[in-house]
Order: sequence, then structure tokens, then C-alpha cells
Amino acid sequence: MDLDLFYKNYENYFKDFGKREYVLAWYIYCVHYKDEYLPSQFLIIPTNEKIKEELFKALVSEGPNTAAFVELLHLYIKDTIIPDEELEFIEKNNNRLIIWLHEELSLQLQSPIYRPSHFLRVNHPRVYPNFLKYKQLKDHYITSPLLPKFITNNPNNPDEFSINWNNGKHFNLFFDGDFYEQLITRYDVLDTNFQDKLSKLKHANEGFNYFSVPDKEISWISPDDELQLKWAKEYLSKIFQNPSLNYMPPSRKENLNQLSLYDQILIDLDRYAYSNPAVRTILIEKMKKSWSQKKYRQSGKTKKNYHLPLTKDCKKKLSKLSELMNKNENEVLEILINERYELDFLDEKGRSKY
Repeated sequence: MDLDLFYKNYENYFKDFGKREYVLAWYIYCVHYKDEYLPSQFLIIPTNEKIKEELFKALVSEGPNTAAFVELLHLYIKDTIIPDEELEFIEKNNNRLIIWLHEELSLQLQSPIYRPSHFLRVNHPRVYPNFLKYKQLKDHYITSPLLPKFITNNPNNPDEFSINWNNGKHFNLFFDGDFYEQLITRYDVLDTNFQDKLSKLKHANEGFNYFSVPDKEISWISPDDELQLKWAKEYLSKIFQNPSLNYMPPSRKENLNQLSLYDQILIDLDRYAYSNPAVRTILIEKMKKSWSQKKYRQSGKTKKNYHLPLTKDCKKKLSKLSELMNKNENEVLEILINERYELDFLDEKGRSKY
């Protein structure tokens, strides 16, 4: 088959196809009819040339109906793909946001009530004359040699119809390292119109702005403190292992190892109890105090020892305080001195009085 000649014959329908359009066309028209067994259900996107080759071959196999199905494919793609300019509200480099949007989409797909209906209408008859002619020859549904692709008329509106490209298989298209591209492709393959998809994306984006962890609660976590980040990752891993929490952090479900520890930590915190922010705030406060204690203990290892002459009675009292507070005598003295200093030398805002 001469692919260049095929493209030339149908250039009007493919000239406005970009990478996303070709990937979706290849996915719905070719992937569902592959027989190989993919245990992981992940499908690596091939090169653009390979996609075009397989797609054009599949369309040629429609024989005398090729023109009709080229037109149908164009109509479907244009009604399905969100235009690039409508996606500019998404911060592509905001990994926290992108993973949040992935999680929201997964929840939608898992919902038993999510059953989108996608009805098409030919608003430009001159653009799709072969498909309209082909469709008029059929009664209730039409098929092609690549079963089980079929089209059914809308019983409530004779001008509308839906198309089913699915044979029961489902694959996740995989783009290594580009979570934004993965996200948009997941939305592209949803069988519904682009207005519905765009509405869902914007709603999920608003959810991130409202429910993600406020900056003031995580300002103490430094993206450049490797020691702190490793500690925080381990701390949260132990917390989330508790089955009573019933929480699976996104970093375990998604392939996030390539992201920084800082991003992984904030991504996991964003999704934790986000509908009940008070619970999450308590967790972060406990985490912050634990880190402060760890720093305090570490700083004590490098401190110089000073000999302070104390009376026997004072020494005895210090020893009892040490036992009561479960701290060594040096730590007790530091706590007492700091408390008294804050009381006598600092004002309510923590500024020096003198």
C-alpha cells in the first residue's frame, strides 16, 4: 500500500490531525483488534510513522467503504478531542496538580454511575457525503469488516447516532516520564464529547485549588534538604501503612519514582483526608513536631559540655526533673532556660523586648 497516495487522497481529513488525533484514531481503530496478550495492560505508544501505517492499513481494509469510514473517523475525532487551546489552564509543570487530575479521573472511571453516552451529529453534510450515503443504506445499525465496530441510531433523535469501537479490551496508553501527556491521552480515549471532558477537567482542577495542602502548612518542608525529605518520606510511609487509615498514597499507585522526593511527599499529603482538612492538618503538625524533635536530638550530639556548679539541693531537684521529663539534665536545663528567656525577654510576637 502506498501510504503517501492514501494520505493524498484523504488529505482534507488528515491535514489537521496532530499527534493526539493520530494516537486516538490508532487506539480506537487498531488497538482494540490486536490479539496479543498484554499482561500489564499497558501499551507503549509507537512512533508516528508506525501509527499512520497501521491506521491507514486498517482503513484501506474497509474496501469500498474506506471513504465513509475515513469521514466517520474524522467526525468522531473532532467531536472527542479537547482543543489544545482549551487546555492552557492546566499548569503542565505542576506535578502535584497533574497527579491530582490523574487520581480524580481514576475515581470517575471506577464509579459505577459513570456511564457516558456519546451521540454524534453530522452538522456539515458536505464534509461527510460518503458516510451519510453509507449510513442511509442501513436500517438500524451498520458494521464494517473489523467487527465488532458498529453504529446505532439514537432512538430519541434520528439525526444522532453513537459508535462503539470496543471489543471488551482496555489498554492504558503509556508515555514514559510525561505525566501531563499521559493525563491528556487518558481523557482523549474517553468515549464522550470534548465539552464533557473539559468540564470534568476544570472541575478537578478547581478541586485541587480548594483541597490541596495550603502552602502555610508545608512551608517548613524544604525541597533542598535531602536529609529532611528522606525522613519525611519514611515517616509518611510508616503512617500510611496503618490499615485503619484505608489510604493508598498516589506514590504507591503511580510510577512516581522519577519525581523528586519533595513532589512525592506533597502529592501524598494532598490526597490524604482532603475532604476533611482538619485531620490532615493534625497529621502535618505531628509530623512537623517529630522533625523538630529529631533536629533537637541531633543538635545535642554536637554540643559542648559545660560544668555548672550547683548546690546539692538544686542538683537533686534537677535530677528529679530529668527523671520526670524523661530527658537528660542538659536537655532539662536548656528547656528551662529557653522557657524563661521567652517569658522575660520576648513579646507576644516573639520579638526582643530589650
